[in-house]
Amino acid sequence: MFQIMQFIRVHLSCCLHCGSFRIENGLLCRSCSEALDYYAAQPRVRNNGVKLWSLYEWPPGQSDMLSRLILNLKGQGNDIAWNYYARNLVKKRWGSDFADVIRPIRVVPAPARNELNRDHAAQWAKCLAREMSAELTPCLKRTSQKHQRELDRGERGLVTLELIENSTGLLEGYSKYLWIFADDVLTTGSTAQAAYEALGRPPHFEIWTLARRGSLAEHP
Repeated sequence: MFQIMQFIRVHLSCCLHCGSFRIENGLLCRSCSEALDYYAAQPRVRNNGVKLWSLYEWPPGQSDMLSRLILNLKGQGNDIAWNYYARNLVKKRWGSDFADVIRPIRVVPAPARNELNRDHAAQWAKCLAREMSAELTPCLKRTSQKHQRELDRGERGLVTLELIENSTGLLEGYSKYLWIFADDVLTTGSTAQAAYEALGRPPHFEIWTLARRGSLAEHP
């Protein structure tokens, strides 16, 4: 039944932007998918030296197409689409092969509000890990009970994370790994910074997101 629903979702749905029935794996038709490339993001290095990799820049109010895409990716039954975008980001980072990968990879998803809520960040991380045959490592939890959308901009800077129980052993020999923090959208970057701190500031740490939200000045 799940495979049938996946087939219907991909082949019998319409493009999220223009309504065409000729959609691709990314929930957009070929023409709209190419138009989305206008928002392709460039790699960034944050103030702490951490590399940020995103598929798209999402300037507020400038991309209804990207907004619809992220909204519709949420929920169940979108594995094929998440895989499609995860594959594109892996190719963007390393090209068609993994010649530059010299250390094992752990992909850490941004934690959900509670342990029973597997959200879009978890789905994104799972697909990234699958594309790279990496280790999926859901080892973080929030210490704040509020959702990011419920926090104002100042409060978001106070977000803290910590390792879940029985995960401290992961940090033994942690310097040999490339740690990838995966979240679907980066806003202020406070959650990614909190993950970096909770993991002990590993020397090899990157942030991978589907979209980078906000003006370029907000994410140095």
